Amino acid sequence: MKYEPDPEFQSPIVPGKEDPWTSWALENDNGFKIANETAKKHGLPKSVELYRDPGYLIYGLGVYHQLHCLNRLRKSFYPDIFYPNMSTEQIEIHKNHCFDAIRQAILCHGDISLIYWWDPNYTYIDDDGIERYTEDYLKKSPRERQVGLHASWSSEVQCRDMDAINIWVKERMVDPDKYGGREVD
Repeated sequence: MKYEPDPEFQSPIVPGKEDPWTSWALENDNGFKIANETAKKHGLPKSVELYRDPGYLIYGLGVYHQLHCLNRLRKSFYPDIFYPNMSTEQIEIHKNHCFDAIRQAILCHGDISLIYWWDPNYTYIDDDGIERYTEDYLKKSPRERQVGLHASWSSEVQCRDMDAINIWVKERMVDPDKYGGREVD
């Protein structure tokens, strides 16, 4: 697959319009349950036991925490819309946690797909589907070519199957009322 820009996720906030960020995968912790015996067998760290479902522990996947944090950071640009009743300090505490969580995930997973720079005013796709530079661009000096560049992330990448991950978690998802924690915005 290729990374491609998704205008739906680059659109401005429009009050009353459906927000693509509010899919089920971003709305809660996506906690799922694992039997205590299974967790012990696989050496998982001890988690909170579901108080309404004894013998089961609550777990989650990092990808959902990272998406939650990314969405939280996005919302922090619009505090009047998303956090009208929160203090600046409350917003900052969670925002700083999220910056660090995403930073660590990026460093851990180290995406090595190539990005490249191009100038949309002087680039075209030829009949063979190959990106080419116009004659005007080729006449420019190397210094002149640096002006107006854009990063392209349209490189081939190998991704995990998020649909399969979502299905696996959804089949095991717990009701937020069944674990002793709190729902996090």
